[in-house]
Amino acid sequence: MKRYARALGVDDGFFIRKQERVQIFGVLMRGSVVEAALVREVHVDGTDATSAILSMLEGRVGRQARVLFLNGAAVAGTNVIDPDDIPIPVVSIVRRRPTEKFYEALLRSPHGREKVRIAKKYNWQRIVTPRGTLWVASTLPEAIKYVMYYQINSIVPEPLRLAHIFATAATLGESRGHA
Repeated sequence: MKRYARALGVDDGFFIRKQERVQIFGVLMRGSVVEAALVREVHVDGTDATSAILSMLEGRVGRQARVLFLNGAAVAGTNVIDPDDIPIPVVSIVRRRPTEKFYEALLRSPHGREKVRIAKKYNWQRIVTPRGTLWVASTLPEAIKYVMYYQINSIVPEPLRLAHIFATAATLGESRGHA
């Protein structure tokens, strides 16, 4: 199998709306090997998710990443990530295509119109893989190849799956659910 570049998966932990900040976790992988983990904090329903991810990518570990996996367009509620500001290809994955309710929630949040403008940059495409169907938005033309390459243990690419497990365990004391 062709070897693909290092991938960084980023996801947030469990949080409640009245919380001010939440941790986001990054897992850097090369194939099936976990090479590093990263942690940053962002504001719940804030506007600092993109800068937190940029901070991850600027560090010694993050500079090695060549593709970024995200779970949707936002972390910490409505803290939207701008794919145009990320210097490496972004592959965002969801199990169901975002509905109008998602955009309405963005609109009701602080800086709502700007968040909706950014979220509309995600061009969701339905893809079918041997592990199942996902919705993917990407700046990477061969995104489906990266998704399938990193579908090691589930339908969710492994860097993203592990970021979700670590983030949930750190905030709840144990992991639960799926990315």
